[in-house]
Amino acid sequence: MQKGAYKTPALQELQRDIMSLAVETKKLLLECIADSIHATTHDFLFALQEAHDRKLGIEVTVDGVNIAAESDGLQGELFGDNGWVAKYSKYPNVFDGR
Repeated sequence: MQKGAYKTPALQELQRDIMSLAVETKKLLLECIADSIHATTHDFLFALQEAHDRKLGIEVTVDGVNIAAESDGLQGELFGDNGWVAKYSKYPNVFDGR
């Protein structure tokens, strides 16, 4: 949206508004969005781990492996130098672990 790349009519006004923002405001907006995504991912992974630990029947498997069973805390695997955010995020430095 910052580059005006979307052609969907429903996004044109929002895209124009974002493109017209000052650089510092765009940076703040990006930080808010990235922080929201990281916080939501953390909460989702925490819920998956808790469901596994409490045997509530909610499980995620990858290649036949239960991801919560392989971890002592999925939500914690997001953080740190070797965490998922550092490895896979386009914006790894935005989230400060709050």
